[in-house]
Amino acid sequence: RSIFVAAMTSVAIAVSMPALAAGGGGSMEQPQSKPVDANYTRAKAMIEAKDYKNAVPLLQQVVAKDPRNADAYNLMGFATRKSGDAAGSLPYYQQALAIDPNAGLFYFHLGNACEAAQQHSRAEKAFRKAAELKPDWAEAFYNLGNTQTTLKKTDQAKESFLKAIALKPDHILAHNNLAHLYTKTPDY
Repeated sequence: RSIFVAAMTSVAIAVSMPALAAGGGGSMEQPQSKPVDANYTRAKAMIEAKDYKNAVPLLQQVVAKDPRNADAYNLMGFATRKSGDAAGSLPYYQQALAIDPNAGLFYFHLGNACEAAQQHSRAEKAFRKAAELKPDWAEAFYNLGNTQTTLKKTDQAKESFLKAIALKPDHILAHNNLAHLYTKTPDY
């Protein structure tokens, strides 16, 4: 057991620390159900090219024409957060969720923004809702486990990492972070 823990701890240091510092993953992929505005398409391409700040004005034009475009609000939140303004992204995610309260991806992005804004309890609620809405999504459970670790909810974090691993057995970061928790568990 101690060899396993030592090995996993080494891997955790080498691999997972950058991911923990970044607040986990999160893609901006989302399904489209209606014709897409040209500015939305351009903004999404800019976001994929990491030109976040220039994408926001295009998305503002999209929601000016279609104030019920939850995907545009979500991407505005994503671009704003990635531009370094986590707190500024929160209203965009809230607007997206007001339009589409069943979008697990929006809750996931809200959780990432809350983590970046040091609002850990709020992030935990958002990741829990993302996992509830998308119970087969390992990343939601992984980020939930990271937030629970930050909140020192060790037993809940272990459960979340185990769920992420059950859903995606090769999720190395979930394995690493779970092993890290075990190294801090006195009974282990």
